[in-house]
This record gives sequence, C-alpha cells and structure tokens, in this order.
Amino acid sequence: MTESAGSVKMVKVWREAALRCTKLLNNRRQLSLSGLRLPVNLGQVHILNLANNLLQELPEGLDAGSLANLRALILRRNCFCRLPQPLWALGQLDELALAHNCLGQLPATFGQLQGLRTLDLDHNRLTHFPPQLLQLGRLEELDFSSNWVRALPPEIPRLHSIKILWLSTLQLPCLPDTFCHLGALESLMLDNALHSLPPSFGDLGRLKMINLTIGAYVQSSGVFQPT
Repeated sequence: MTESAGSVKMVKVWREAALRCTKLLNNRRQLSLSGLRLPVNLGQVHILNLANNLLQELPEGLDAGSLANLRALILRRNCFCRLPQPLWALGQLDELALAHNCLGQLPATFGQLQGLRTLDLDHNRLTHFPPQLLQLGRLEELDFSSNWVRALPPEIPRLHSIKILWLSTLQLPCLPDTFCHLGALESLMLDNALHSLPPSFGDLGRLKMINLTIGAYVQSSGVFQPT
C-alpha cells in the first residue's frame, strides 16, 4: 500500500470512528427509501433515510405533521439546490445529513433547527460559512468539508458545544485567532493548505484527534508551527 493510499484509509478510519461516537441511534425506528413509495403514516418513525434518490424536493405529503417524532433525516446524495420548506418546522431534529447535494446557500430560517446536534454539509457548493450555523448552540458535530470556502468567521466560537469538526479540503489559508476559543473541540479534520495556525492553537486542550495532513506541522513548545 502506498503512503498516499494509507493516509486516505487512515482518514476514513478516523472519520468513521468519530461519527460512531456521536450516533446515538439505538432503539430508534428506521425507514430507508430507495425508490419506494412513501408510506402514509410516518408518525412513529425516528430516522428517515432518503439518500440516493435523486430528489430535488421532498416527497409529497412529507410535512411536520407526519414527522412529529423524527429525530434524524438523511438526505445525502440527492439533487437539492435549495432546502425544502418543511424542514424548518422540524425543530425536534437532532441529526440532519445533507452531504453530496448542490446547495449554494442556506435560507435564513435554517437557524430555527435549534435541536440539531449533528449536521453534515460536506460536498456542497457553499462559498462562505453560513452565519445561520452560528445560531445552532447545541451543535456537537459539524462536517463542512469539500465546500468552496476561503475563510471562517471570527464569530465561530458561538459554536460553543462543538466537539467534532470537519473542515477538510476547503480553501483555507489560515484560521481566525478566535478559532482557539472552541473549548469543547475534541476532534478536528483540518487538512487544508494552511499557511499558518494561530499562536494560541495549543490552547485547544481537549483535542484528542487532529488531521493536518496537507499542511505539514510539528508541535513545538505547545504551539503548532509549520515545518
């Protein structure tokens, strides 16, 4: 196995391990659709998987009333260019997966999903870090990888509950100094072509896992510096 292939495999292992740590899916009723007709009564469904269905809109009849007990909604690998309006009434959601769609922006109402703890937005077309995400004070895991973002907002510490953060393959040359105020952060995927890290990066004392594979850094006197 080449060094490159080994690195890719290790990243996948890390990713899967971190995701498993926050997936509290036991004892939940699950429904996965792969081109099947949507059932009428979904009131007892806790996890709804609509991945890989080429959807541009949610199926007809899918609304907050029929999804009153939904906790996790999986919409990855579809064709959403905008998010469907029924989502904003699902304030009880604690997991939303929107990876591998065509989202260029998030609506202002996205901040209404106050219950979210896990959010997957990787592989979309977002060109900036949506300020609506900063309203999600309970968010513990965010995957924002593989979007077209060149900077993170200095207000990012408002994600004060974040424990797992994926910022892989963005276009980040650096991080805001305030990034080091994410005191709950435990796992960080930051493989970008970074030019530098904030001097206080070593203050992220709860970090247990970090990936900086594109920009090579070494730890010196408690501060990460470029080699």
